[in-house]
Amino acid sequence: MTLRSLKEKLPFPKRTTTGSNPVGETIKCPKGYKLIIEKTYAAAAAYRSKILSKNRVKTIRINIINIKKNDAVGWVDLVWTQKRFWETHSYVDEDERGKGLGLAAYSKAINVVLRRVERVMSSSSPSADAVRVWQSKRLNNIYKIKHKRGGKKNPGWRYRVIGKKNH
Repeated sequence: MTLRSLKEKLPFPKRTTTGSNPVGETIKCPKGYKLIIEKTYAAAAAYRSKILSKNRVKTIRINIINIKKNDAVGWVDLVWTQKRFWETHSYVDEDERGKGLGLAAYSKAINVVLRRVERVMSSSSPSADAVRVWQSKRLNNIYKIKHKRGGKKNPGWRYRVIGKKNH
């Protein structure tokens, strides 16, 4: 998926790139990549349990763009839930993993939510890669993250950001 096709698909043309950060410190994106924040509505089929109205789900997407290829190589979605918090869902291309791209995108996503004075949590069943990001020392040095065991339906762990750490 190219950056151009990505822009054409989204209903909201207004977007911001990684610039000033009013919340404070964030993890920088590796050289050769950039993060683009876009507000959109995802198809409810993608996030079945989060339906708001008319089969649409309020979503903020942080796209990870390879500048040289002008191509999206991954994303982190913030999905607004009926329980009034943002839930994270993510993907990074296999050949781009291990470079800190997911960590930078998660950090940016968390800052977007904290700037809005709202809550953010991991999905109810995070992947092994997502768990590694949530448990990383770099993320935990910046944010207060609470580890919470799921209920009977989702017995795994969830991660919730309590706020920023004061340094």
